[in-house]
Amino acid sequence: MKRNKKLITLILLVLLCLGLAVTGSVAAYNKTSFVKRVITTKSGSSELRFSSNYLSHMRQGDSYPQKVIRISGAGLSVGVTVCNYPQSDITKFSSEDITFDLTVKLLDSALNPVTDSELISKIQVNNGPLKENFTTSKTLPGGKSSMELFNFVCTDASNLKDYSLRIEAIPTDTGMDRLGADLKLTSGEAMETAWDGGFGDDQKRLSKEYDAFNYVISGSAEGTVTLTVSDKIKISDFSFEELNATQTGNDISFHVGGEGKPTSYRLQFYRTTAIPADETWATVNGYITFKFEQSKANE
Repeated sequence: MKRNKKLITLILLVLLCLGLAVTGSVAAYNKTSFVKRVITTKSGSSELRFSSNYLSHMRQGDSYPQKVIRISGAGLSVGVTVCNYPQSDITKFSSEDITFDLTVKLLDSALNPVTDSELISKIQVNNGPLKENFTTSKTLPGGKSSMELFNFVCTDASNLKDYSLRIEAIPTDTGMDRLGADLKLTSGEAMETAWDGGFGDDQKRLSKEYDAFNYVISGSAEGTVTLTVSDKIKISDFSFEELNATQTGNDISFHVGGEGKPTSYRLQFYRTTAIPADETWATVNGYITFKFEQSKANE
């Protein structure tokens, strides 16, 4: 009888040890999985802290997204930003410095690199002539919101219709995505006396996949734009400051056009409420009502 009791006790001890081993293994697995999830989230957040108003996140093998820039008459003026914070929230800046190389190439209508130095130099970058395979290195200081602005200006862009500026911002940190886009230059002659606006995001994707939206306005005539914005979205601080806008209730108003002024803006809006279950792009397009009033002296 005593032998049986000893045998039963021994079996129970073995089973208990096995149970602890399995529990320990499961706990270790769960802890490792949790750490991996945190690292992934941190990496994704870090990449969002390297952003631009026109350039999109790109990885190896990605094709260059195309953004349309309107040539006003014969003139071109567009400002491209590179920031250390998400476009939707200027307060979520990177804690570390971000160093990057900005490269610019002029492409013809077939997307072949242009080698005509005289034609290339017609475009100014921050008051200096654009050159073939243009590159400049910049650092965004961490610990505060930082932004580099690159102004592209051409007083006579009549020969550049359907050409593109291929712009890339390549971080020295290889763990971060680069930013890039082809800015296609198109004629705005048909709408020289008006501005218009619309959401510039890929509408092949569901609107519910976006936490924030890009809203693009373009034109050339001098006047005032008023955006009546739904309570479901809010303009980013950077976009508001870039426009030097004023706000009354849901109406955001700002002056546009005039000699030497940009002919397009890419504005960022982020969500302020939960995403409606039945939301579609038709719903989103109704979040902003666009109105342009031309200055009387220019009518």
